[in-house]
Amino acid sequence: MRLSWPGKQEARALARRPPRGRLVDAQGKPLAAPGGPVGARGGARGHAQGPAHRGGAGGVHPLLSDPGHLFIEGDNLEALKLLAPALAGRVRMIYIDPPYNTGQGFVYADRQSDANWLTMMYPRLVLARDLLHHDGAIFVSIDDHEVHRLRIIMDEIFGPGCFRNCIIVARGIKSVQAQFTSVTALATGHEYVLVYARTPETRFPNLRVPRETRRPGTWNSHWRGTDRPTMRYPLFGITPSRGQWRWSRERSLAAAANYERMLAELGVTAEEVTQEQIDAWYLEQLARGRRVDLLRLSASGKPEHYVPPADTRLASTLWTDLTSKGSRDLADLLGPGIFDNPKPVALVRRMLEWVTRPGAGDIVLDFFAGSCTTAQAVLELNAEDGGGRRFIVVQRPEPTPPDSPARRAGYGTIAAIGRARIARVQEQLGRREPWRVYRVV
Repeated sequence: MRLSWPGKQEARALARRPPRGRLVDAQGKPLAAPGGPVGARGGARGHAQGPAHRGGAGGVHPLLSDPGHLFIEGDNLEALKLLAPALAGRVRMIYIDPPYNTGQGFVYADRQSDANWLTMMYPRLVLARDLLHHDGAIFVSIDDHEVHRLRIIMDEIFGPGCFRNCIIVARGIKSVQAQFTSVTALATGHEYVLVYARTPETRFPNLRVPRETRRPGTWNSHWRGTDRPTMRYPLFGITPSRGQWRWSRERSLAAAANYERMLAELGVTAEEVTQEQIDAWYLEQLARGRRVDLLRLSASGKPEHYVPPADTRLASTLWTDLTSKGSRDLADLLGPGIFDNPKPVALVRRMLEWVTRPGAGDIVLDFFAGSCTTAQAVLELNAEDGGGRRFIVVQRPEPTPPDSPARRAGYGTIAAIGRARIARVQEQLGRREPWRVYRVV
């Protein structure tokens, strides 16, 4: 399916026009790539030069040789074009929280018409795709207003085969409906995150999320219907005529021996032992660094293996266990009311835990950075697991509203809020990772 709107051709053209600006550091010095400045005005460099781009004079691009994080202040369309010579095909994860086109934005002169919103989003998503690593993923927050149109243009840009999930996340409910006896619709208590991979072949590891309470150990049938004759062998005097046992002969026999050893150590019979005793014994072994299999005959005389207690579960697309506390996250750092509706840090951390790797130096990009929730999530997770993830965030120097809490606190722009947040997070963590500020001029 394709979506047409007035301005689509212009949106396509915008994505492929050379950058008009350049990146400069805090002292106004241009960021120079090997062989010349990055994206100098009037230059003929295109943006899709490939992941291994090196300047004409040889050498590694400075955005790659510097391992620090980047904060880029300026228009994100220009920033994406200027980043492309160094980062095309290198970004492991992109998360963006673009304007929802609701007419209630803190920063953006919204509501835009649907055509204008699509024209704004389309070239940025085209450039984002160019930056993604072949095993990378992009996550886009959105709500009911534009999720249907966003899905169509992302199918067009990334390909329908790259769609992975539409995740449901909880949002704070602000409703005045209680004062009325009838309403036109229910209050909205959720929004979405669309997930697309860079290629149809991209695979991600299983994602496990915390359970509210530990699930006790259970027992599963050791027989399965997959027909592998080599996995049919005598077990407790039973040899299946079809299907197979789940484990190899050696593993199954060892697990049965472990069960007998457990009973002996507990001083109970198979009829007397309780599930609580089994779980406690298993967890004690685990605490000693021993992960053991257990196998027994069920009360009905069928082999069954032990499934240990679990503090986690496999994640689904329902992420409503993440409480909507983005405002509290930011208030704890900079004070209340500084930024409207920032995303929860836990939301971005879950994405990072799913698709990035601690020790690989994965690049994480957010080009609608807002108050820099993504930067905080990267810093916190790096501190927790010793990872070397690197954030690159882009935010316009959009003025904060006059007489707003942000302005009264001394933050004249949204970009200033983001920079202050990064600095404050590093102070609280007591772990300073290098980061640089560049501007698009």
